[in-house]
Amino acid sequence: MWQVSRVNWQRLESWRYASNINKSANMKRMLPGFLIGTGMFVVAVGLEAIANSKKKSSH
Repeated sequence: MWQVSRVNWQRLESWRYASNINKSANMKRMLPGFLIGTGMFVVAVGLEAIANSKKKSSH
């Protein structure tokens, strides 16, 4: 059976107490990707609306 000594356990858990890991840092890293994705979605919907408005519907 694999056993973890107290020193190894503290080393493995040390990332939880690092000063650069917190909610605001995580949000700052997540936000740029979210904004890019949202912008691309808006552009795609706009292009689709333009393409569909040029088609003449028979309904």
